[in-house]
Amino acid sequence: MSKLLGKCREVVIVNDALPFRHGRERLVARLCRPETEVIHVKILKELNKITDEHYDEAIRLAHRRIATKHDAIAYESYSDVAIPWRGIKDLDMVLAVHPGYIQAYDPDKYLSALELSTSLLQEKKRVFEAKLNWFNKTIKSWQDSDWVPDFQVGDTRVVSGDGRNLTFGKTRLQFSLPMFHGQFLENVGWVIGFTVEYKDRRFTFTSDLEGPIIEEYAHWIAQSRPDVVVADGPPLYGYGYMIGKADVIRVVRNLSIIMSKARPKQVILDHHLCRGPFRSRLKKAYSYSRRVGVKLFTAAEHMGYKPLIEQLRAKNSS
Repeated sequence: MSKLLGKCREVVIVNDALPFRHGRERLVARLCRPETEVIHVKILKELNKITDEHYDEAIRLAHRRIATKHDAIAYESYSDVAIPWRGIKDLDMVLAVHPGYIQAYDPDKYLSALELSTSLLQEKKRVFEAKLNWFNKTIKSWQDSDWVPDFQVGDTRVVSGDGRNLTFGKTRLQFSLPMFHGQFLENVGWVIGFTVEYKDRRFTFTSDLEGPIIEEYAHWIAQSRPDVVVADGPPLYGYGYMIGKADVIRVVRNLSIIMSKARPKQVILDHHLCRGPFRSRLKKAYSYSRRVGVKLFTAAEHMGYKPLIEQLRAKNSS
């Protein structure tokens, strides 16, 4: 049901994309009353538009009709959705059913938590849209003009390395396209990674990717097939502010992707990683490196030293 000009009307949506060869219109006619409005859709975009226009009002009208005829209503949610309809404002009991047990919640606290989570999601969406708008404007600016054109000083030609492959004798340089400085859509700048290839040896410098956190960047590193990778690692010194638990999980997974697909001899972590304690949060990455035979260590350890942060902590604890 939907409502138009103060009157209720019945609306039926027919999915024309379904493989229904015979009798579609006859079946629809049997299911609907003469005054029913039938709307045909072929693509998801059309269905979503109609849903946005009619769903909430249709549920509200149906809910009102049921509430006038019954003393109690049981609302059942779906797909782990916290509440099936946001119009539900008055609850006497909330039960979360799991295999083997039932958990009861205070109705008022439950609805308050939903309101808070909705506000947080709306704010998250607003921030995301603002970042996406900034990103689209930046891309357009890049497409319209060169920010730093190539130039020459004396006999030296200075060129932008973004996405270029350069060869000097037996040495080949492969530069990445601009990458986010850390997380997706972060507007704190851009970085360029590169791979140096000499004969049959390959070295990849990831630049400041904070992990990497972004999975696509892990696959770029793996596809470069380096013997040695120098990565900056996650900024664990800002845990709870700059980076959270989900980000650390992604970093560990991405390091595992690099080690399993590229099988480098060494992965050297430096920069962000060594500004604070790091081993406990990356213990799964260290465990995986031992399992696949990849040496995962810091730049200090590569040179035979203990990381400075660990030297200072050992000194302060003694």
